[in-house]
Amino acid sequence: MTHQIRQHLGLLIILLLFMGLTIATSLRAPLDLGPDEVAHFMFARFLREVGYIPLTGEDRRAAGYKSDQPPLNAFLVALANFGTDLDALPLAKLTHDVPRRYLADNPDNFAAWRVLNTEDPLAGELWFWTVGRWLSILFSVITLVLVYCTALAIFGDSDHRRWWAISAVMSVAFIPTFVLMSSVLSYENLLGMWLAAYLLVAIHIIKKGEPIGLYFLAGLFVGLAIVTKLSALPAPLGLAAVILLAGYRARWTIRQWVGRITLSAAGLLLGAGWWFAYIILNLNRVSELGWLAGLIQPIIAGDGSDDTSSDIVNAMAGHGGGWLASLPDGNAIAIWANQSFRTFWMVRGQIPEPLFMVMIGLSGLIVIGLIVVWRRDRSARLWIGLLAFYIGLFFILPLIRFVITGPMTTKGLHIFYPAVGAFAILIAWGMSAWLPVRWGKPWLGGVLLGTVLLAWSFIQVFQVYQTPLPLRTVEPASPASVETFDHDYGPIKLLAYELEGLTGRSCCKPDDPALKLKLYWQSEEFAEQDFLTEVRLIDSQGESRSVWIGHPANGRLPTRAWEPGDFIREELWLPVAGLPVDTYTVDLRLLGRDNSQPISEESLTLTEIDLNRPVPPTTDQNSQALTIWKNGEGYPFDITNPASGFMLPAFEKQSTIQITTGQRVELSLIGPDGVERSPTLSEGQTHVFVLNPLWTAGEYRFRVKSTDAPVFETAAALIADGQGRRTEVSPSEVVVNANFANQLMLLGYTLPQRQFSPDEGISLVMQLKALRTMPADFIMFVRLYDSNGAVRGQLDRRPLWLYSTILWVKDEVVEDALTLPIEAGAPDGVYTIDLGFYFPVGESAVSLPLVENGQMQDKTSVSIGPIEVSNTPLSKP
Repeated sequence: MTHQIRQHLGLLIILLLFMGLTIATSLRAPLDLGPDEVAHFMFARFLREVGYIPLTGEDRRAAGYKSDQPPLNAFLVALANFGTDLDALPLAKLTHDVPRRYLADNPDNFAAWRVLNTEDPLAGELWFWTVGRWLSILFSVITLVLVYCTALAIFGDSDHRRWWAISAVMSVAFIPTFVLMSSVLSYENLLGMWLAAYLLVAIHIIKKGEPIGLYFLAGLFVGLAIVTKLSALPAPLGLAAVILLAGYRARWTIRQWVGRITLSAAGLLLGAGWWFAYIILNLNRVSELGWLAGLIQPIIAGDGSDDTSSDIVNAMAGHGGGWLASLPDGNAIAIWANQSFRTFWMVRGQIPEPLFMVMIGLSGLIVIGLIVVWRRDRSARLWIGLLAFYIGLFFILPLIRFVITGPMTTKGLHIFYPAVGAFAILIAWGMSAWLPVRWGKPWLGGVLLGTVLLAWSFIQVFQVYQTPLPLRTVEPASPASVETFDHDYGPIKLLAYELEGLTGRSCCKPDDPALKLKLYWQSEEFAEQDFLTEVRLIDSQGESRSVWIGHPANGRLPTRAWEPGDFIREELWLPVAGLPVDTYTVDLRLLGRDNSQPISEESLTLTEIDLNRPVPPTTDQNSQALTIWKNGEGYPFDITNPASGFMLPAFEKQSTIQITTGQRVELSLIGPDGVERSPTLSEGQTHVFVLNPLWTAGEYRFRVKSTDAPVFETAAALIADGQGRRTEVSPSEVVVNANFANQLMLLGYTLPQRQFSPDEGISLVMQLKALRTMPADFIMFVRLYDSNGAVRGQLDRRPLWLYSTILWVKDEVVEDALTLPIEAGAPDGVYTIDLGFYFPVGESAVSLPLVENGQMQDKTSVSIGPIEVSNTPLSKP
C-alpha cells in the first residue's frame, strides 16, 4: 500500500491542492456565481421534492429553465441530499419571479436568475446547494484521476510515464475555468467525468481491442454523458470512429464487427435510451410538426427557452430557417473566437490584457509544439490525430449555436469540458517540444505550465467577492454587547443596537475618528416604501454635530426588499473627529425615501456618550479642506489643491456619502452630466448625500459656496456608481398625463400607424413616469376592443417585459414599446385600445384607478385610438 502511494504521490499532491482550491472557492463564492447555477439548483430541488421528471408547463416553471434538459446531474444532487429537510430554514432567496428581491444590491441586470447572498447558516436549502457543489468537486477529482490513467495508457512505453501523467493532469487541473466550475453546482463536471472515462476506455480499445466488455463500457459512458448534458451528442461519432479504427487495425471478421457494434449500441441505449424514450413518449409533437421535427423537438428544444434548438426544430418542420441564409461575417467570427478563447481559460471575470496576450502566445506555442512532435515522433501521430479529432467533434454544437444566435452565447468551457482528457494530453505534449532534448525531461513543460496556472488559480480563489447581505432568515444569536431595544415602526421593528468605538465608560476611543452603530431589525410585514435611517449625534446645546442618513446595508438592502421574518443588521458611522468635549445623545429617526418625512413624530434616543477627550480632527479646521467619509474612514481632500495621487473614494449604488468641512459652507456635487446634486441632509459642518439610481456614474466634484468667498468648483473628488436612469421625456404623438393611483403616470403614446390587417401586430410606444417609489409589482394590461365591445387582442405583462415597477425610483421615465397581436379573423371596423395597470392579490387582480383633480375615479384604463382594422390589403405609402 505504501509503495502504491509512493508511486502516485505526485497525483495525490495535485488532488489535495485542487481540493483545497475548490472547497475554498465553493465556501467563499456567492451561490449564483456559476453559469446557470440557480437553474441547476431549482431542477435538483424539484426532483428531491416531487421525485419525477417535470413534464407539464407548470412543473417546468417550478423546476427552472434547465428542467427540460437531461436530468442525471440534478438527480444525483437530489439523491445526495436524500436526508436534507428542505422545509427547514433557511430558504434560498431566489430572485426568479420575485421582483422585490432584485431591490437587494440594486443590480443592473434585472433579467438574471440570482439568489441573495445572505449570512444564513448552512442548513435547509443552503445545505442542499452546498452539497451539490461538493458533488461537483468529487466529479472533477474523479475526472483528474481518469486523465491521469489515460496519460499512463498513452505514454505507457515511456520511461517517464508517471511524470507524463502528472504533466497532463497539471495542464488542466489548475486552469481557472476548471477550478471555478468544479466549485459550483453545474452539470459540466459530471459531463467531463463520463467523457473522460469514455476516452480512457477508447484508448484501451485502440491499443489492445480487448476485453470485449470495453465496447459496452464505451457506449455506456457516452450514453451517461448524453443524459447529463446534450452537448455530448457528438460523442457517438467519436465512438464510431474508435470502432472503425480498432476494427481496421485488428482486421475484424464480420462477426467481430457485429458483436462489438452491438455491445457499444447496447451500452449507449442503457445509458441514454431510457430518457429519450420517456421524453418522446410523453412530449412528442408529431401531430403538430411532423415525424422528424415532432420527435426531435422535445429532446433538443424542450420548453422552447433555448433559441438555437427551437430554430433548428422550426427549420426541420419547414417553419423558418432564415438564419441559414445569413451566415456570420468576419467580425462576428472574431468576436466568437475571442469569447471562446477567454472563457476556455477563465469563465468569470476579465483576463487582464497582458495576460490575455500571454495566453494567446502560449496557445500558439502549444499548437506549434504539437506540429513539431508530429513531425519528429511517428509513434505520437496516431494519438495526436485521434485526440485532435475528438476535440473537433465538440466544436460542432457551439458552431451551430454561433451561426444561429451569434457570438455572445458561446463559452469555451462548452468545448473544454467534454474534451478535458484530450486537452490535457495535447497541452502536455505541445509544451514538451520547447524543452531542450538534452534535459531528458520532456514532461517538464506541462508541469511548469501547471505551476503557473496553480498560482493564477490561487489568486482567483482569494479574490474579493461582495460581502454577504447582513440579512438572515434564521434568528441570529445576539452579541453580548448589544442593548435590546424593542421599538415598533409598523412594518419593521428595532430589536437592539450596538455602539462600537467606545471605552468601557461610554467614552469615545481617542484613536477612532468615527463611531460605528449597529442596528438590529426584524421585518414583520412588507414595507410599502423605503425608509432612510437618520441618526444624529446631538450635543448638550441641542445642536447636531454628526449625522448619518441612508438605506440599510449602506444602500444594498432597502426596506422594500425585506420580507416578513427577516432579521437585518444595519451598520452606520458617525464621524467624531474634531468634536469638542461634551455629553452627546444618539437619536434615531426613520424617514420616507421619497419625501424625507419622518414616519413617527418623535425621534428615539438610543444612548448618551461622554466625550471627555477630543478626537483629533482629520483636517485643519481653519483650512480649505474637507473630509470624505466612507465606512467610517476619512479621506481628507483639499478643495483648492488636492494632493497629488489622491485616490478617489468610490461609492456603490444608493450608498451614503458623508462630508465634513472645517468651516460652515454650502456644498453640492456636480457629476459628469453637469447636474448639481444637493445634499440629502446638511447639519452644521456635516453634509450627507444618498446616492440615487438617477445619478450618472462617474467622477463627481464639489461646488462650494461660502459667505466670504466666490462659488468654487473643485477637481474630481469621488466616484459614484450611479445607474443614470432616465428622467428625460421623449416627444409623444399624443400627450395623456394619465395618473394611475398616484403611483405612475402615462405621459403619452405614439402609434406609428393606425391602419392594420388582422395578421399584423399593433405597435405602440409609451412614455411612463414613476410618481413615487412603488410598493408593488404592477402588471400592465392592454385590450383591443372592436366597435361592439368584444376583445380582439390582449396582452398582460410587466413594462419592458421584465422591468417590474417595484424597481423604479421616483421621477424615473421608462419608454416601453409593445406589439399587440390582433385576433385572427377579427372583422373590419374601428377599434380602440384600453391600457391600465393592476396588481395580483391572491387569485384576484386589483386595478389602479385613475386620479383626476386629486380624486380617485372609477375608471381604471386609458383609451387609445381610434384604430382601423381591415381584411383588405392596405396600400403602403
